[in-house]
Amino acid sequence: MNASQKAAANIVPLLARVLLFLAFVPPGWHHLMDIVMFDPTATARLVELGAIEPGTNTGRCLHELTLTFDTYNLPRPQIAAWLVGVFELVGGGLLVAGLFSRVWAGGLLMWGIMQFWLTAAPGLEGTWFFGTPQAELNQAFAQLGLIVLSLGIVLTGPGAASLDHYVFRSGKSSKGSKAGAE
Repeated sequence: MNASQKAAANIVPLLARVLLFLAFVPPGWHHLMDIVMFDPTATARLVELGAIEPGTNTGRCLHELTLTFDTYNLPRPQIAAWLVGVFELVGGGLLVAGLFSRVWAGGLLMWGIMQFWLTAAPGLEGTWFFGTPQAELNQAFAQLGLIVLSLGIVLTGPGAASLDHYVFRSGKSSKGSKAGAE
């Protein structure tokens, strides 16, 4: 492998991990840490789901995801919202460091596909490619780009500039020790 191939094999996964970090960690922080006020209809539904206490109309932003998942009749929307928030925040953070990269990238890949299905796909449904408004196309292509980056990490690994590379080496010996053993 020549120098440019080695650089591509190591730099491109690093850039993909950094981009995935920047795309998923801020929303994860927002979902898990920020508090929002819900309207009366949303508050009533969140109380029914057990996401917030009766008599309050505020809760974590992740309950916006809970309401979205509930709208699509997904099972256990509150648990799914917590899983998404954790995968965004913790998974994105560990992904940039390159620790358990394929696991976290796989989770972000699944969330990216689901996010595309929930947000971008309905706007593209029934329209011809050139008839779709530009904002909806931009959203769809951005989400597809994150899906492809996650898939790339899942399939090819995090590259040499990762903790996975140093922690989970397959026991390959260096050239000097191999020559001495022969």
